[in-house]
Amino acid sequence: MWQSSVCAQQARAAEFTVGAIVNAQGAVTKTEAEPSVAPGIAGVLDQAIRYWRFAPVQRNGKGVPVHTFITARLDVLPAAGGKLDLKVSYLRQGPKTSLFKARPSYPPEAMRTRLQGLVLLLGTLPAHGNAVVSLAKCAERDCNLLRHSVVDWFQHGTWTPETIDGQPVSAQARAFVTFRLIPVTAVTHKPLAQEAGITHEERALLHQYGFTDNDVRAGVNQLVLSSVLKPLMVRPVVMHLGPDDHS
Repeated sequence: MWQSSVCAQQARAAEFTVGAIVNAQGAVTKTEAEPSVAPGIAGVLDQAIRYWRFAPVQRNGKGVPVHTFITARLDVLPAAGGKLDLKVSYLRQGPKTSLFKARPSYPPEAMRTRLQGLVLLLGTLPAHGNAVVSLAKCAERDCNLLRHSVVDWFQHGTWTPETIDGQPVSAQARAFVTFRLIPVTAVTHKPLAQEAGITHEERALLHQYGFTDNDVRAGVNQLVLSSVLKPLMVRPVVMHLGPDDHS
């Protein structure tokens, strides 16, 4: 990420999801990055994540270990004197899923008929078996094409559940996806898919099912998964590198 002097002057950022064991006291005792993550970056993430603390999980009045997946953002920031600051920020924890990387497709027929709208989905990622959709709802009428796209996205996602004392547990999911079009352009002569803001009716629907204005401001497509853990101390961790450490 920072091998050349030119790159060292540029700020960069990336998100990483790391497997983690949280012990009965709520401390992170082990992390495991994906095989594609460079060892140096995996080491930085490991050092930072071990500073974070979570509320202990108990069963039958006794603290038990949890295996979860922690998603963190790594910012590489140029500093004075050719140095670098590495900032690791907590984003979330819970089951690992492909749903955060993929997104529902805009159905071609919906684009042709200029169908737009927001779809809200509630569902379950079980410890075993297939994903279950309990609700898929739109603020507008006649949105079956959009609703089916979101349901298909959710049901075809993959996930690895959290475990409590070695036993996998299910997770609840809340999601909303917006479908918007921009006007026909002189270059393409066809409508283009574009993410955009939401209407008052759509905002009211999201509030009805537990989404806040902060969720709405964070982006027009949001997925929230439940977790057996609650963060207690997850402040950003900053590390400083000198010029000789850029490798």
